[in-house]
Amino acid sequence: MKTFISTYILDKQGELLETKKDEKPLVEKIKDKTEMVFDKVNDYERIKEKLIGETFEYAPQFNYIINGILLRYENNKDLIRFLRGNTGIITNTFMKSGTRNLRILKHALNDFEKIYNTVNMAYPDTSFRVLQTMLIFTIAVSFEIKAGKIIKYKFEGIQNNEEYRKILVSSRVLSDNKQFYIKEFDSNYYYNFKSEYRFFKFIEMYVRTRIFDMKIFKRDMEDIISTIDTKKLPGYKRLLTEEYWKISDDEFLEKFKLEKIRYRREVPNIAKEKLKEACTLKNGDMMMYYSHLVFCLVFSSKIDFDEIKDSIEEIITGNWHGDHENIAGAFEDIASPKTIEWVYYLALAHQFEGYEGGLAMARKCIHALGKINTPKSKEKLELLANNLNETEELRESAKRELKRHDFTNKDFE
Repeated sequence: MKTFISTYILDKQGELLETKKDEKPLVEKIKDKTEMVFDKVNDYERIKEKLIGETFEYAPQFNYIINGILLRYENNKDLIRFLRGNTGIITNTFMKSGTRNLRILKHALNDFEKIYNTVNMAYPDTSFRVLQTMLIFTIAVSFEIKAGKIIKYKFEGIQNNEEYRKILVSSRVLSDNKQFYIKEFDSNYYYNFKSEYRFFKFIEMYVRTRIFDMKIFKRDMEDIISTIDTKKLPGYKRLLTEEYWKISDDEFLEKFKLEKIRYRREVPNIAKEKLKEACTLKNGDMMMYYSHLVFCLVFSSKIDFDEIKDSIEEIITGNWHGDHENIAGAFEDIASPKTIEWVYYLALAHQFEGYEGGLAMARKCIHALGKINTPKSKEKLELLANNLNETEELRESAKRELKRHDFTNKDFE
């Protein structure tokens, strides 16, 4: 029937009997006309032309959506803190996938819940950076496989992180086009994110086959430990790869007591110099580690903000790293009047190009201003509450902080 209709249309258009030297054979002309007439996309376009006046593109606020998705993990306190502290990573990885498939994102986060719980139970000392990389990898592989962007078994032949890195070298240095996809995957999802360990076979296999192979899991984790064994480092260096906010003051000081006395004296100066060096080099990975240590030392009154003012200003105003949200979280934990101007800047910075963390970063800044609880922090919250360029959610968040605190603490003169 389709062939008959296509032939009839060609006849009515006078194309059925006309023959030219370079013209297609009649059979191909009928085939092309059939595809054109009965193609679903063309059918939609014809209907759209007659029935639809205007087309509006729906662009949802993904920060709101992702925060809603994360609510399902509220009963797992460690996991929800980790995920909320890394909403910038979740959002960026989601956007880099080039899709808008929230169902795949939900499945990926469900998979990561199992991964996170298993890692924390069996290897509780796993570094924060490794967990961040696992989060990126889980979401990235989920989208690549489940969205049909690659053949399902593209990663099957890669057995471990070492093989993955060798493929990257061959694709970049030797221009091996056979491994072009791996190069594109790494460049896309790990752009501006430094990590020694970037491929997890147990995660790839779990996403691809739904089998969580404990033997491969243990092999991968032992390999990670041998590659990044922080326990063999001096205490002050261990802090560079751990979450400083999980370390109490007593535990922090105890770590240093285990070291020679000279280490305790050297730590603040080492941290300040290394942070300054990271800012000069614009090395995001180095900055992340040393800023964590510096903030821990600030929290323990070993360093004053005045000593690191230039480095902090370079960090909060620079778009050469992706750690702005974590910096905002540190300001929230420390709640010092000396940070008010910096916190206010970051509260607005979610609108700036190149700043990662989005609205999650802005919310942390608003909470920080509330916790600082001084007249100047109140002024900043009032500015945010009345800023019509801000989202309604952030304005309301600022208003709640204004009602919650009395702002009787003293400002820093």
